[in-house]
Amino acid sequence: MKRTAAILALIVFCAGLASSQGARGAIEEDLIKENWISALDNGNIWVESSPQNPVPHFVLASVYYFNGEYDKQAIEFDLALKNKKNWKKIYGWCEEFNASYPGQKMPQMLLGFISSLMGNDDESLDRYRNVIAMDGKNIFAYMNLGIVHTTKKEYDKAVECFLKAIEIKPDYAQAYFRLGNVYFCLKNYNKAIEYYEKAIENNSTFAEFYFNLAVSYYYAGNEGMMLANAQKAVKLNPKGSIGSRAKDMLADIERDWQKQVK
Repeated sequence: MKRTAAILALIVFCAGLASSQGARGAIEEDLIKENWISALDNGNIWVESSPQNPVPHFVLASVYYFNGEYDKQAIEFDLALKNKKNWKKIYGWCEEFNASYPGQKMPQMLLGFISSLMGNDDESLDRYRNVIAMDGKNIFAYMNLGIVHTTKKEYDKAVECFLKAIEIKPDYAQAYFRLGNVYFCLKNYNKAIEYYEKAIENNSTFAEFYFNLAVSYYYAGNEGMMLANAQKAVKLNPKGSIGSRAKDMLADIERDWQKQVK
């Protein structure tokens, strides 16, 4: 009986390993072909078969990013990046992926992601430039290149990248949002407002857009518009971190009003 149980356990283990390896191979093919629908299916299968492995969570988070599902992306990234040991494991898988598919842009893109998260901004920039050299209209490469330049406070270069993304896809709300962030960092609040409003024109579903717009209006001295946009952020994200920050902002304004009344 003990031997039988051991054999059954081994069979289950091997089946799980085969499922994990199969899902990994499938999603790698999906990434190369940029087949996001299939990648979501195979990514979830890989996560379910290896829930403690940070790599499937990182890969699935990346697929959510490419698919524009940013809330789900954030959840998977949190699971993937719990500690720095995970970062090294993810980087190692990205290198293996790159070795398996030399000359392909997607491994370079993912190496850019993890390099940036690990604080290796120069390597990240090189990886995204490699993607652009292969595909001059890759909007994700320009977006992430711009984000790294923003992090490095290279604002002129960041603006160039985000404007290029808009040239490629004029209705891409995230590019306008990122431009707003650059001008906010430069304390050009009116310009930040302009780009946040353009982001909202193209996609009015993100609480972050309204929250950043509210903060910009606050610094620009327009309290009425600040309140209106903070309330919209709360409505869109009532239980999330952005909604909570917007509620705090509104509460601070309310306290200031009460002091003035007294």
